[in-house]
Amino acid sequence: MAIKLNTAYSKKLGLPGYSSHAFSASVEVELADINQVGTECARLYGLLQASVDGEIRNTGYVPDEAYGSRDGSPRRGRGEGRGRAPRGRDAAPYPCSQRQRDLILKVARENGMAPEVLEAFANEHGGAGLDALEKDAASRVIDALFERFGSQRQPHAPAA
Repeated sequence: MAIKLNTAYSKKLGLPGYSSHAFSASVEVELADINQVGTECARLYGLLQASVDGEIRNTGYVPDEAYGSRDGSPRRGRGEGRGRAPRGRDAAPYPCSQRQRDLILKVARENGMAPEVLEAFANEHGGAGLDALEKDAASRVIDALFERFGSQRQPHAPAA
């Protein structure tokens, strides 16, 4: 009786500008003896790993830091805007999340709020300047901005 052995190897790499790419390879072989599984798995893993690692080096198109931003300004590195604090040299110089800061700046920009007016607004509603807003203070500023300018957000459905 023939034994089918399916093996696969996959790798995904993060790239600048919120980009990533992935590559995977798989192979199916037939074995005559169950005792060959361990040896064949090790051989195929090494073969697939070397193949995938060799191919994934060709990243193809990698967007620059400004790719996808509406105003052409560089975007921050990986991990920001997803509820995680950035680490290392890409760490933001402010304590609120990147997502909160981006939303504050977006609402202010879309409503023609001058930078000095936004700074005063942040001080009034968050108790600190824009660069010093903690997460809870940034939430208060966002709520005040939506109260002042309106919101496209849908109300939350009542809990069942």
